Amino acid sequence: TKPPFEVGDGIQIGPHSGDVVDVSVLHFHLLEIGNWVDSDQSTGRAIQIPNAKILTDPIANYTSEFPFLWHEVPVVITFESDWRRAKTLLLEMVSKASVETSQRADEFLRKRPSRMLISYRTVTSTVYTSVLDHGIRLSMRFLTDPRRRRAFDQRLWEGVLHMVSSEPDIELAYPTQRIVGVGPEDQRSA
Repeated sequence: TKPPFEVGDGIQIGPHSGDVVDVSVLHFHLLEIGNWVDSDQSTGRAIQIPNAKILTDPIANYTSEFPFLWHEVPVVITFESDWRRAKTLLLEMVSKASVETSQRADEFLRKRPSRMLISYRTVTSTVYTSVLDHGIRLSMRFLTDPRRRRAFDQRLWEGVLHMVSSEPDIELAYPTQRIVGVGPEDQRSA
């Protein structure tokens, strides 16, 4: 049977995530990602994990069967914003940013059918709409290389900030509280 990972794979085992940099008879080493740094960036620490953990802890392998990850960047806009226009602009933005990755993923799936029955009808980007208590969430969903998530996030967020600054009918939302009180002019005498 195929081992759950090999040197070079990006994995998560228990609470630890990283790139496998060494495998020996008793343990393996991960070059840690995440933890106190954002978006799967390396911390610079090597973590030694006993091989026995392979038998007891679930292992997520980010790279062995399908070398891409689905990722989402949610953008919350106000209820007063033109959400249709925002959704159109976000779809254009994420489609442009991820077109090459989508093409590579499509080609990968056609050339190398997975033994794990990974089957996607579409590998193109999309934007999903949902409603929160403080605004409309437009979630850009796209495929990315696991090691390039942060770069994609930055590119998309800079595009979002540009969109918000140049579109007067689109504003970012944030949780707010409104306090409605009864002032002296609203009190009725009994």
